[in-house]
Amino acid sequence: MRQHLWREVRRQLGETRGMSLIALLLLAVGGAWWLLVVSFLQWGRQGLEGASARAVVVAVVHDGAPAEELLQRVQQRLPSANISLLSQETMMEALGPMVADLGSEAFLPQAVCLQVAAEQVPQVRGFLQQEPAVAVVISSQDWVSPLLGGFALALKVAAAFAFLLLLAFGTLVVLAVRVLVLSHADEIAIMRLIGAHERDIRLPYLVASALLGLLGATLALLLFLVARQLLLPLVVLPPVPWEVLAGTVVGGSVVGLIGAGLGVLALPKEP
Repeated sequence: MRQHLWREVRRQLGETRGMSLIALLLLAVGGAWWLLVVSFLQWGRQGLEGASARAVVVAVVHDGAPAEELLQRVQQRLPSANISLLSQETMMEALGPMVADLGSEAFLPQAVCLQVAAEQVPQVRGFLQQEPAVAVVISSQDWVSPLLGGFALALKVAAAFAFLLLLAFGTLVVLAVRVLVLSHADEIAIMRLIGAHERDIRLPYLVASALLGLLGATLALLLFLVARQLLLPLVVLPPVPWEVLAGTVVGGSVVGLIGAGLGVLALPKEP
């Protein structure tokens, strides 16, 4: 029985070689894409979450207002904060080529820069907005939260794309199994006449598709590891949890198994 099972599995994979290869590539590319995007989003999210713990608040000073006096009042009010004065010279040096055409520092404002804990931002912003010398107050928290939301949306888009590739793989498995079942209808009828169990008839289709899913998921892991190694000089991606890696392999087999289960529904009913 075991020899018959593996002989049938090899024969089925051989008969659907082209369709199986396409399904294999879809699963491999989809799985590798999913793992790579998750790694990038995790890397970016970790950086933003680290940045969200500390905030930078910049208070732009009105033209001609005494920036040094404002700096002293802020230091008295917030002695624990890291405070610095961004002079016109400092702004010119930081902006460099972007303001080189101006040829003068007179157009650049002065600003007071504070580094505080994220939870202090509302208090600091409220204090600075009450200062007559302050024209506008800007905080790094104004862009950190939207970016975190953008990362969450990007993760959903990547998941949707990977799901579509996975769905395409499952659909090809269903079609391949249905083609095999219909082409082997005479053989299946003969097997039933000689007393073969339904389990023995269906099992080769299920095993072949599960193996195809397992191989595709394994290729996805290999592609991901190669891409990760190639990107190493540019960015150090965080390690992917082993549960995700194991889930990718198991998920490929499960999708192949489900596809085969739907495909064998095309089996003619036993008389």
